[in-house]
Amino acid sequence: MVTGYQFERYVAEYLARQGKRRVQMNQYLKEEDYRSEIDITYRSWFRTFYVECKYHAEPDKVSLSEVAKFAAVLYLHRIPGNRGRIVTNSSLDVRAQVYANLTGIVVTDGQALLDSARSWRTRGASLDEIIMKTV
Repeated sequence: MVTGYQFERYVAEYLARQGKRRVQMNQYLKEEDYRSEIDITYRSWFRTFYVECKYHAEPDKVSLSEVAKFAAVLYLHRIPGNRGRIVTNSSLDVRAQVYANLTGIVVTDGQALLDSARSWRTRGASLDEIIMKTV
């Protein structure tokens, strides 16, 4: 079974294979009274992007509250929503998808991740099998 950490490592490799620069895991953002952990950060076109990884057992979907929490972290650190990314092995429920669109957060769901992975990994394998072989 894949763990959340293994999924994060897989996503970091996925981003690096897409040509993203300075891919780093488990980064902390600090403000005056609080700090937040970001799963992955990377650089592209002179900007930093912030990635929240969500690994769910099937058939669970990413909820509105999970997207809202990530959007709040971005807001508290004065990061525009369009520099936020959510990557999941499943999908978002309808309200979460609408909220992500409204805040500018870009979502990569499990199907898009699997399609991309199959282009450079084992064809016909499940996403969990691909992750286990990668990390």
